[in-house]
Amino acid sequence: MKYDKVSSPEEAYLQTMIFLARAFPQLYFLSKYLRVTYNENSYFIARTDGKSIEISPRWLALPYHGRLAVFMHEIYHVLLKHPLRLKYILESGIDMETAQIACDAKVNYSLMLSLENAMSNPELYKDILRTFGIPEEMLEKASAEEIAKWLHKDRPGLAASVEPTAGIDIQSPSSGGGGSGEGDSESDSTDDSSGGSGKGKSDESESESSAGSGSGEEGDAESSGSSGVAGGTKVLNEGKKELLDATQDKLEEELSKVIRNSLISAKTAGAKLSAIEERILGQLTKAKVDWRSILRNWVNTYIKTNVIQSYIRPNRRFGHLPGQVSISRPRAWVFTDLSGSITPKEFKDFMTIVYRLQSHVHETRLITWDTKVTGEYTVTSKNKDELLRIRFAGGGGTTFSPVVSKYAKEIKPQDILICITDGVWFDVKEAHKIMKSIKALKILVTTKDEVPGFDKSVRIREVEV
Repeated sequence: MKYDKVSSPEEAYLQTMIFLARAFPQLYFLSKYLRVTYNENSYFIARTDGKSIEISPRWLALPYHGRLAVFMHEIYHVLLKHPLRLKYILESGIDMETAQIACDAKVNYSLMLSLENAMSNPELYKDILRTFGIPEEMLEKASAEEIAKWLHKDRPGLAASVEPTAGIDIQSPSSGGGGSGEGDSESDSTDDSSGGSGKGKSDESESESSAGSGSGEEGDAESSGSSGVAGGTKVLNEGKKELLDATQDKLEEELSKVIRNSLISAKTAGAKLSAIEERILGQLTKAKVDWRSILRNWVNTYIKTNVIQSYIRPNRRFGHLPGQVSISRPRAWVFTDLSGSITPKEFKDFMTIVYRLQSHVHETRLITWDTKVTGEYTVTSKNKDELLRIRFAGGGGTTFSPVVSKYAKEIKPQDILICITDGVWFDVKEAHKIMKSIKALKILVTTKDEVPGFDKSVRIREVEV
């Protein structure tokens, strides 16, 4: 193709922006929020830390369609927040190479679906956007975290036999100031093949054409011909300052804003989003559920059903009126799934809620589990600080029936059973039978799937894509 050879990174970057503006405006808008740099000393083909994209001479040496595929691949890592999610995958005991392959497979599958809808010759990109033999159904329905766990368990040798799309290209975000992750990898990549020369619907974009303008909210201050920076680095696009300067605790919030704005801008411009992009936009525009308040209200409402009015305890505000006396103070049974799908922050939030509920119940029996009981704690108003000292430790599979059956006969009708889990159980039918025999209020707090047998349920977070 006539665009295979370029004289400068600025020219290659401009060609890429023209293509994205015409064929994939959602990715064009998102890329304008990111800092884009060319590092002539980098070993990586390309990489991203969620705030920026770094390209290199190896990227520049790729044919035109190869440069497009790799650059879009990096933007999709940002779209799916893989630099942020990588931390939790690694913390579950999965090695870096397996984690990268899982994220790459998810990105490449999703990106190929977009290319098939927009390009006349999507086959051109298949050699670069590989899915490593992972079943299509898993790529469609499972998150990167779930794919990584499957690879780790069922295909442990995969990482040693294949190489990720652009090397170890997902980097941990820096604390502020942007820039790609630090440190080069010794890993190689096999993406340097030239591929075919087919013409897509938007492949033949002329360099003289305008790349279009971003949304009015971007403020990107692009410098397509910027001067070099110390260390052999050129800044090709400045990016959004608020995103680049975001601290770790604010980065996800800031990244969600730019992803949402990019997808909305693309739809406003008439672009058709892919199914996964529509799903992401739906998650980001949906009102957040305050699951803490919902859980607290459910418990308080149930406790009030065990209260009667009596002069034995006068009303606090009006002494001549009867006050409220509990017929019995319930016991709270809290079953916390530590199979690996609960994040440390979610576990901490949940423990705080249970801590606050302690003033309403006789005692709390906290049971941690995966395929069996892994810990058991009794917490009362006198020692409730112990609840906040329980340490999070994930791992293992998920079967609930052998866990709940151990305590089923002890759980009274006036008690409260709360189960926090991802809902991915290997024994749903068996657990359901046992749950039906328990007459207490049964509340499910799930991070992913609903399971039968509970009176009420609330989801902590949206399912990751």
